[in-house]
Amino acid sequence: MKITLYSTHIIDTPPKKYGGLENICYLLIRYLCDAGHQVNLFATRESYKPPTGNLFSAGSAGQIHPMMAWKAYWDTPQSKQALKDADIVCSMDWDYAPYAVSSELKHLCHVHHGPDPGFKNKPPIPKPNLIAVSHNHAKNMMRLAPGTEWRSVQNGIDLAQYPFKKEKEDYLLWVGRLYAPKGPHRFIDICEKLQMKGIICGGSFGDDPQYRQFVQTKLNTSKLVTVVGGLGQEISHEEKVKLYQNARCVVQPSVDDASAGNFIEPFGLIIPEANACGTPTVVLPSGGWNESTIHGYNGFFANTDDEFCYYIKRIDEIQPENCRKMAEMFDYKIMGKNYVKLFEEILAGRGW
Repeated sequence: MKITLYSTHIIDTPPKKYGGLENICYLLIRYLCDAGHQVNLFATRESYKPPTGNLFSAGSAGQIHPMMAWKAYWDTPQSKQALKDADIVCSMDWDYAPYAVSSELKHLCHVHHGPDPGFKNKPPIPKPNLIAVSHNHAKNMMRLAPGTEWRSVQNGIDLAQYPFKKEKEDYLLWVGRLYAPKGPHRFIDICEKLQMKGIICGGSFGDDPQYRQFVQTKLNTSKLVTVVGGLGQEISHEEKVKLYQNARCVVQPSVDDASAGNFIEPFGLIIPEANACGTPTVVLPSGGWNESTIHGYNGFFANTDDEFCYYIKRIDEIQPENCRKMAEMFDYKIMGKNYVKLFEEILAGRGW
């Protein structure tokens, strides 16, 4: 197949540090190229060049508005022809840009990585071929956009990038964006209740300055919780892996209520990443986390702060080897095979 992947223009593909969507796009490209497909990537200038195709770029990360990037591609004969020649264009951007010319492309699909589809009414396209990143995510997208149909492919990780380590240290870890629904403020409260050391790390893409100050105020009064690299500052992949490997467990107390916009986790790469390192997790039973967690096997589900404390105290019941086995279910090669199945379905005329 001739496949075009259309990524974002905010972060490089793959990202140098934070960027879940862009990393998924990169892993999919790797799988497709290894499988012998011809692949073109539309992304930032410093992004990966597919070995079986070309990299088309309209500028460096964050230096061009996404819609201006799309206009540049469609106005340039070489990139326009690459889009039109593709058997299928798989869009992973936030703006559904290729859908503006859907009638001029052979086949088109869109993979959405956010908690909200970005629209409420069915797109004026017979078969938009919408794809979610987990089964629960697909159900939520159909609820938020009545009349639409979504298929799903669970996200994957490169297991080789997350080496297994059985021995652990005595600290709890929170990883993610500095974003209220992700619950870093709850993490601080839980560490205080347990009187356990806690570490916060993660990127700050799209963070809220007011919420940042709220979390900083809580940190100022805590003697147990520290931040690696500064609050909301990105750290390297190597640093993150070491934190995963040595943590007693990863704690993700997301906030699923009206005040946080009823956030539902689309997939949650943190779970298989931590599990691959042999580290269990305690998480809210939200969205995609319901698919990557088996309660009592590779971690625990919890809702209230007291429940989080209760299951963290039981974390030694979880075997590191079982965590790794669970992570292996989310190998990016499995993800790649499932995308190819959907691409073949679309090309055969069985779109949705």
